[in-house]
Amino acid sequence: MGRLNKRALLDRLQVMGTASRASLAKAIGLSQPTAGKIADQLIAMGVIEEVDSPEADGENGEGKVAGKVGRPGRMLRLNRAPVRFLAIQLGVTETSLAPLPLGVSGEDHWALQFATPNSADAWQRQLQKISAKLKHKQFWGVLVSVPGIVDENNGRVLFSPNLHWTRAQI
Repeated sequence: MGRLNKRALLDRLQVMGTASRASLAKAIGLSQPTAGKIADQLIAMGVIEEVDSPEADGENGEGKVAGKVGRPGRMLRLNRAPVRFLAIQLGVTETSLAPLPLGVSGEDHWALQFATPNSADAWQRQLQKISAKLKHKQFWGVLVSVPGIVDENNGRVLFSPNLHWTRAQI
């Protein structure tokens, strides 16, 4: 049940962008102490972070929330500081790489790019060569975007109309 609650909290936080513990608890139907405990665990793991948010709903121009009394709630968001993933966008003409944190902005920022070769072997060699330029060497995972239809369970590209060499690869 703990994993399900963590996942629900993270899913909701991803949708909301920033939220207080109380608003997350309400949104996913947990008690505030339970949501707070989960949030504290995720903060300790570096998955989410606490932030001061002047964009809180109902805030007046003096940094106070209208109609609210007491200490303002600390806002939470997905951690934007440490790099956790390597994103690879395998395009028809260009392959792009970007080290990403959990919390990303709405803008694409690709750190490295190279022309997409015509064979899987050449692509792999280029990827190894260009990835050596990355500052970050350890990631929680690699995210790959490939045009076409992908069988994720079996790690195969089933159909890629513009990258025929990707069939049966990944």
